[in-house]
Amino acid sequence: MAALNEPQPAPPPNPLGRRGRWFAFVLVALVVNLPVVQGWRADRQLEREGVAVRAEVVDSVLLDSDAEARPVVAFELPPTGDDERAAGTRWAVEVDEPTYDRALRDGAIDVRVLPGRPGVFEVPGAVGSRVGLVLTLVVDAVLVGILVALRRRRRAEAAAGGTDTGTPPGPAGRPADGPADLGPDRGPDLDSDPGPDAPVGGGVPPGAVQLGARGTARLVAEGDLAPLTPGLPRQPHPDGSLELRGPLVGIRDDEVVLDVEGTRVLVDLGGHRVGRLRFGDPVQVRVREQP
Repeated sequence: MAALNEPQPAPPPNPLGRRGRWFAFVLVALVVNLPVVQGWRADRQLEREGVAVRAEVVDSVLLDSDAEARPVVAFELPPTGDDERAAGTRWAVEVDEPTYDRALRDGAIDVRVLPGRPGVFEVPGAVGSRVGLVLTLVVDAVLVGILVALRRRRRAEAAAGGTDTGTPPGPAGRPADGPADLGPDRGPDLDSDPGPDAPVGGGVPPGAVQLGARGTARLVAEGDLAPLTPGLPRQPHPDGSLELRGPLVGIRDDEVVLDVEGTRVLVDLGGHRVGRLRFGDPVQVRVREQP
């Protein structure tokens, strides 16, 4: 069983972190939508700079399917203006029946091609497929759902007063592999005989903590533990409560131990939350003495 004064290992940090998760999300969205964006850009460029040519039909075929025959025409592009790179390149495209019949009758087919890029062309009467677009939209919908779920989770964590550490919460809202169990030994400065020189309801000498009548009073939290930059050990309030400040050094069941200026102080949470605080985090909590 770990002692209070032994350092406890902190939970391993999230390998990605919040920025890493957002970067991965944006990267996936870009990869999924890049083909659609490139296709849209090529279509716009073809509309502005495309050249209409008459391509020779070199082959034709009817592909049998369960529903109906699918006519496909293969053609060879001629030179486009001064650009000879398109000359002799062959392509095949599925077309509708009227276009197929005209291509067989004339031995040629109308094509609009982008100079310098013979792979970017458009055939009037071509039968396009929207499978790629549909799949992209489905993946985009999944990504949007993940984004909404992450935002709701962050809002729920903020409402609960926790901070995102990337570690799943354990009992009482603390990390599953967080601070060690205190065990039955709560520390000699809390449970042992304070001795005849210990103050009872009086001043607080260095290294001691005012607990009222020791053995008959306890410190009960008035609210949840909150993260804090180390500061004053405690601040009195007009209502008689105290504000304890110090590193979190132990948790057991509904109790926590803070290191207040070198003294371990046991605090009964009274049903309040620890949140996603880790061992050694500086915290603050308002407490009240109760018999």
